[in-house]
Amino acid sequence: MKTMLILLTLIASFTFNNEWKRKTDLVKSKTSLPFERTKSTLSTRPLVYVDNILKDYLSIYVYEDIGGQKRFYHNNVVDCVIYRYFDLGNKNIELFDIRISGPEFSRHVLMTLDSNYQPVDTLEVAIHGSCLAGCGRMLSKQYRLNENLELEVYQLIPTAGKIIEFLSKWERAELQRIDTRYLIDENGKFVKKSETRYKPQTYDINVLSQKEYNIWNGSEIKLEQKE
Repeated sequence: MKTMLILLTLIASFTFNNEWKRKTDLVKSKTSLPFERTKSTLSTRPLVYVDNILKDYLSIYVYEDIGGQKRFYHNNVVDCVIYRYFDLGNKNIELFDIRISGPEFSRHVLMTLDSNYQPVDTLEVAIHGSCLAGCGRMLSKQYRLNENLELEVYQLIPTAGKIIEFLSKWERAELQRIDTRYLIDENGKFVKKSETRYKPQTYDINVLSQKEYNIWNGSEIKLEQKE
């Protein structure tokens, strides 16, 4: 039985490696660093769908709320595409931004693979949703990545564990900004380096949904930093 399980694992791994390599060959060009996920960042073309390959490695869902508490699953609505295939030069890892999206919401997960195209690690880095008020859409979580594979993830979360749905008719909300810094190490692992929290404040949906608004441009008051 143990031998059979090992054999099945090897077959599944070999299948994933070959299928993923075939899919990545469809990506016309790699994305250079540094990179910022903003509202104006467009998907690569043509879209490369990877739903069937990732179903055993990644949870396929999106969030209905800005804090990432209400998950929405639906195989016929939610899909996965390779949003970015990053150019890392001569490093022995591969790095992808996977967009998981539905009609109104999306989330992004960074995924690393080794040189044999075997998955190593994943990290959620963006949450995007449509709003009934304001200019229509907002990012409650977004990221920036530089040439040294230093990653900063910025997020706004409701205070007191409140759930604020993107599509509810809210105009203002008390939110807290949290910045988390990671380093993608030589093995492809996301290593958390520090976290900075800011004093909660009231945010206006008309500001948050502006196309040019990015969380890192805020002037929030820093509370503490955890190393």
